[in-house]
Amino acid sequence: MSALKAEQWIDVIAGGLIGGALSTIMFGMVLRFDLRVVPALIAVYLTINVLADALQKQTPSAAVLAAISTASMLALAWAVTNYLLRPMKIAVPEAAQPKPAE
Repeated sequence: MSALKAEQWIDVIAGGLIGGALSTIMFGMVLRFDLRVVPALIAVYLTINVLADALQKQTPSAAVLAAISTASMLALAWAVTNYLLRPMKIAVPEAAQPKPAE
């Protein structure tokens, strides 16, 4: 929203490029070995933004909506992380299965 009303477009574009580059470097270099932490990382990032918006608005409804949003994001991140951590069952192809001796 603030980008639509901004007068310094160069600052907005530079901030977006720097933020995108840092996110790309972090995902590409740090998290490339273990992507199980990505749901929690995204949930925390979004939660910080929601809480910052609620603090700027300073209304009771903003606080309630921020609490609901935070709880739902963290619950979803927990569910996705548990899904990623479950043991995988690898199906053996039929050609690789041994045939019983007759």
